[in-house]
Amino acid sequence: VTHLHLFVNMWHTLKEERPELFTEKLINDVRQIIANAVEHEVIWGKYIISQGVLGLTEAIIDGFVKSIADKRLKSMGLLPMYEVKNPVTWFDEASCINDTEENSFETKISAYQTGALSWD
Repeated sequence: VTHLHLFVNMWHTLKEERPELFTEKLINDVRQIIANAVEHEVIWGKYIISQGVLGLTEAIIDGFVKSIADKRLKSMGLLPMYEVKNPVTWFDEASCINDTEENSFETKISAYQTGALSWD
């Protein structure tokens, strides 16, 4: 997720420093790129679960991908495209390490939980 924050910050910095670049055409192009990415990601996700994955359905894949796209659009200061609720309600919390959206491979973990699982 660190790279995501980097590029969102770059987007905002560029918008601040070169606002003339942020034309209606650019915004429309960005939205079309995101729509294409969502389409491909949904198709891929549905293919991945096509033989059955416990707890996942095509509707969950569709809603999840579209809700994440809306979240990214909002972070860029753009209007959402899909207006769907994330069906994977635990995802945002689970993707936060130490109460931040950080990649555990790129950061030092300082908070551990022990004894949280019971194998009985």
